[in-house]
Amino acid sequence: KILEDATSQAGHILNDAQYINQQSKTTVDHALEKMLTDVRAETNEAVKDVKTRYITSIGQLAESSLHDFQTVSQQLKLDLSAQLKIFHDTLLPNMEKEVETYKQQRFKQVEQSIGKIVQQAAQDMFSKSLSLEEHQKLLVDSLEKAKRDGMFG
Repeated sequence: KILEDATSQAGHILNDAQYINQQSKTTVDHALEKMLTDVRAETNEAVKDVKTRYITSIGQLAESSLHDFQTVSQQLKLDLSAQLKIFHDTLLPNMEKEVETYKQQRFKQVEQSIGKIVQQAAQDMFSKSLSLEEHQKLLVDSLEKAKRDGMFG
């Protein structure tokens, strides 16, 4: 009988141990599933947070870059305006003076060349040379006559 009681008790103990083992396993499984669910949720939240921060940072960077570009563009515009004003105020009048001086020099050269040609032609035609005053008077008279005769338009 002792052996039967001991075997019976050992069977109960074994059944209880298996039940506790099963319960422990179920509890651990549930705990692991809950941990896994919590980790997934936290990971999703972290990913959303990183994504939101990234999008915000990209937006701020784009806005900052646009602002910087606008600032540089505005400064370039101001610099160009200042350079154009300097050109208009200083360089342009100097260039106009230089052009006018050059034109006057060229007119003098042309006038001298015409005078020499006319003087040479008159000398050849009249077999005499004219003074510069005679040449100028002859030239003015000829131009006035040509103007009266309608040669200039």
